[in-house]
Amino acid sequence: MFYACIDARNKLERVSWRPGFPPFEKARLTLTFVFPYFRERDEDNLRAMFKPGQDALVQAELIKGDTPEYLVLGPLNIVIDRRRAPCTIIELEEVKYGKIRTGKSTENSQ
Repeated sequence: MFYACIDARNKLERVSWRPGFPPFEKARLTLTFVFPYFRERDEDNLRAMFKPGQDALVQAELIKGDTPEYLVLGPLNIVIDRRRAPCTIIELEEVKYGKIRTGKSTENSQ
């Protein structure tokens, strides 16, 4: 997970609207978990399962912290797709001065 976050950060450093890509001041995190088959899933467990991912986002300096001061937990989505599973899609949105900036990464969970 950490290396996927570093890769995303490195790609975003080349984006003209964010030179040097400092961490988001405050971000909204939206997660999409892709599974190969349907079954009942507990949202709390899925969020807990991603806690190391949140720590990696901080360590990779994509976000300042994972406390409510810096990170808002957005929707958690579940997609059933046997071709893409297992996969976690991580979306970060920064709300700054009324504008939203986004960064999106896909991590294969194999």
